Amino acid sequence: MEKETFIINYKGSGIKTTRMIADIQFLASILSTIVLVIVSVVSETPLFLLYALISLLSGYLILGVLRALATIAENSLVQRIKTIKELRNDFYIEEK
Repeated sequence: MEKETFIINYKGSGIKTTRMIADIQFLASILSTIVLVIVSVVSETPLFLLYALISLLSGYLILGVLRALATIAENSLVQRIKTIKELRNDFYIEEK
């Protein structure tokens, strides 16, 4: 049994944009964590370490949520293409 190949057009789906925003937001989270740790060391205030920890944890959380959302959207797009292809194949079989 041979595997079927599908050409998936991501244009207009927002999948790549969602993944890119997730990566950019995570990098911003890491940068803010580094800055907050430096500020905490310089000012000798432990409160900024708490802010750094919250920044890092929220970065991981948002990264996971956005990547999961992009994966769900991608699976939905693939299933829609498979369904359309199956419906077209059934239609052509009935037409013969």
